[in-house]
Amino acid sequence: MAAVAVHLIAFQEAEIIPYSIRHYATFCDRVIVHDGGSTDGTRDIARSLGAEVRDFITAGIDDRANRLLKEQCVMSCQADWCIVADADEMWFAPEGPAYTLESYDAQGIAVVKPIGIEMFSDEYPTGPGQITDYVRDGAEDRIWGSKPLLTAPKRLASIVYSAGCHTCWAVTKGGVKINDPQEVTTPESYCLHFHHLGGVERIARRYAAQQARHSKVNIANRWGNYKLPMDHTLEKRAMIVKGLWRVIP
Repeated sequence: MAAVAVHLIAFQEAEIIPYSIRHYATFCDRVIVHDGGSTDGTRDIARSLGAEVRDFITAGIDDRANRLLKEQCVMSCQADWCIVADADEMWFAPEGPAYTLESYDAQGIAVVKPIGIEMFSDEYPTGPGQITDYVRDGAEDRIWGSKPLLTAPKRLASIVYSAGCHTCWAVTKGGVKINDPQEVTTPESYCLHFHHLGGVERIARRYAAQQARHSKVNIANRWGNYKLPMDHTLEKRAMIVKGLWRVIP
């Protein structure tokens, strides 16, 4: 299979990072965790599972710094395919990564547009397997969830992400401009988001912690979520529950 490298941005992600690394280790040659100074064991867990850990210290959540890091990761990547994602985001290929990436290569795809899916479970998984063994249901979110986290660096001359990396603009080495892809790439793949695991109190606490870490840059630009944490949790939960389906057979 083509060589794949994944770059994950993490901060205080001890709960999800084992699942993220185990998932990506099934088809990635390199897993690099860019950690923002976690003190909850994230760094040690990542290293114990074979990931490379690099420091990525910013003054709180800084989406400008995040997108610049992801752009640099893509453009310096020596692998055939590069994934840049947050620790709780996982690229998933229903038809298998080998077949899917081979098909993308045959089409000359440079930037992959996945289907965004917000995964959901009232219980937070604690088992030793893959997270998709325990969390199988989710709801589509093609507005904010379909992040272009998978690219082919060998075909790109440049790439620029938006704040939050929900969209991107790229130029191929052949001079073709890719302006915020809208059409889902086939074979279809998913960008699985694992934000809504556990009860509403846990999720609201995480939203509150994220809001408390917004940098001056984010606040000035109103990047990120600023709703009351519990209100945002319940609003998102209602949307997810309404659209739930069995994503993982």
